[in-house]
Amino acid sequence: MRQVAKIAVIGLTGNTVFMGVPHFHRGGETVHAEDFHSELGGKGFNQAIAAARHGAEVSFLTAVGEDDEAKVRDVLASEGIAGTVMGKSVPSAHATILTDGTGETRVTVFPGARLDVDDLEGFEDAIASADILLLNNEVPEPVNVRASEIAVASGVRIIMNPAPVRSLPEIIKCQTGVFTPNEFETAGLEDVPGEVVTTLGALRPARERRDASDRFGRRRARRCLPRGECGGSKERDRPLRLAVDSAPDGLLEVCRLV
Repeated sequence: MRQVAKIAVIGLTGNTVFMGVPHFHRGGETVHAEDFHSELGGKGFNQAIAAARHGAEVSFLTAVGEDDEAKVRDVLASEGIAGTVMGKSVPSAHATILTDGTGETRVTVFPGARLDVDDLEGFEDAIASADILLLNNEVPEPVNVRASEIAVASGVRIIMNPAPVRSLPEIIKCQTGVFTPNEFETAGLEDVPGEVVTTLGALRPARERRDASDRFGRRRARRCLPRGECGGSKERDRPLRLAVDSAPDGLLEVCRLV
């Protein structure tokens, strides 16, 4: 019988609005949306939901505005996720996602409520007991750094979605097992040692990728785990830089690689 994977996720949770438009704005143009949908979202939130729906035992640390705290707790509990939800005195994050007629997207984000390092105090055991820690750059860097330290000390494998793009601290560069940028974000990893591979279909046109699977679908990925040195440290698996789309299903395929 296959052992259930334990995954710790740290990420943003906020309100997301999706609108389909015939084309993106040109200058000051007003564009009428052809469809509309709203739901909770955020990279970490989506990863946690997708992993749980695929059978993993998931713990999730996030921050929201106090007005959304009860709602988010209820949603996570309904998905079987052990949620550590930190209520903040500022509004929750908010994102507006436009999708044009070709399937390409434009995203605008209000960061809203954010985690701080002290919020990790009640989540350390969840990280230390996990098989995999999922991080992303919607989380403040000091939180990612401290979470990485806990994971490294406990031998937990780290997967990092380096979006939005920003420079990465050394512990993230050297101790992350797999990075999961989309095809536009690999440039931000040029100084990370490792090999670039792509998930099958990740570089196909956006509409074809969208039609190939639903939001929590599955795709196959190629395996490549070269060995090497990182910053003069002892030999370890060199990080992979994977060009994948940012949907949770692509990240779940990465989880199966490690």
